[in-house]
Amino acid sequence: MRAGTDGDGLSDGAEVLKYGTNPLNPDTDGDLLIDGHNVTGWSEVSWSYVKKYSDVYAKLNRTWEGAMIGERSMGTDPRIRDTDGDGVPDGYEVQNLSRMGVSEYIWGAILHARDYDGDGIPDGYELRMAYWVYVHNKTAWRAGRYLNPANRSDAELDFDNDTLSNIEEYRRDPQGDFDGGGTPDIYDNDDDNDSILTSVEVQYHLNPYDPLDALGDLDHDGLSNLFEYLHGLNMQAADTDHDGIVDGAELSYWENRLAEIHTDWTSEQILNMSVNYTCNPDVDGDNITDGKEINGYCVKIITGWQKDGMLISEMRYILPAN
Repeated sequence: MRAGTDGDGLSDGAEVLKYGTNPLNPDTDGDLLIDGHNVTGWSEVSWSYVKKYSDVYAKLNRTWEGAMIGERSMGTDPRIRDTDGDGVPDGYEVQNLSRMGVSEYIWGAILHARDYDGDGIPDGYELRMAYWVYVHNKTAWRAGRYLNPANRSDAELDFDNDTLSNIEEYRRDPQGDFDGGGTPDIYDNDDDNDSILTSVEVQYHLNPYDPLDALGDLDHDGLSNLFEYLHGLNMQAADTDHDGIVDGAELSYWENRLAEIHTDWTSEQILNMSVNYTCNPDVDGDNITDGKEINGYCVKIITGWQKDGMLISEMRYILPAN
């Protein structure tokens, strides 16, 4: 075999005897970096060989000056796709670093580090999230709203404005997409896909990474957390409007009464109006709260006054629960 058959910057003999790489494949481990040092051309490679493996050469990573990037120049292992074991093949790391504008001078150092910037988020996670943004969210990419393994300050940012920082979301789910919906947690404002926003779950001390808590009843009022959230009721207050009757019982009361009165209403109309009434402490505006009227209430009626302002007489009666 003659020297440098595959044009990867290593002689055929060195590939076989010293490095254990394939002299007929410029990228033995398939990580998009050539096996040897950076190469700008193929002085000893026949045109027929270049043409035959043109698809391989076309995919190889290059420096900003156009040279094919070599594993020997980066200090990485040409036989191992992911030298630092961060979950991202060496060449794909280089691709993302290049897109981000990270200096070529530190590419090699990043390829050898699990967490180059020391921000607590592994480089592999940061690069995977950045690649997702590059492909799926060009607006965020142009705005620089992506994780960068050379920028430690991005760990404390909150890209999806869900009140959880990027590093908090990483710690809760290192895989990066808890609900499997295709949108990474750091860009997903409902991480467990339970229809309650992550920020709301954090506010009400629910678990934003547990979809089952949406079916719970935080305030024990007979209504699920999800129902109360979707209909504007308070998940932490059993009696949202403070009228003396818990939300579940009041909602049921209004649904039954409205169904009796408005026989032509749809179930949706009845529900919507019942929710509206459940949020109103005095539906009929008589200054007696709905809870007292619904449950029955002892009302004092003043019948007269003395000149000095003293009460002459009074009577009491029970207000019917209707």
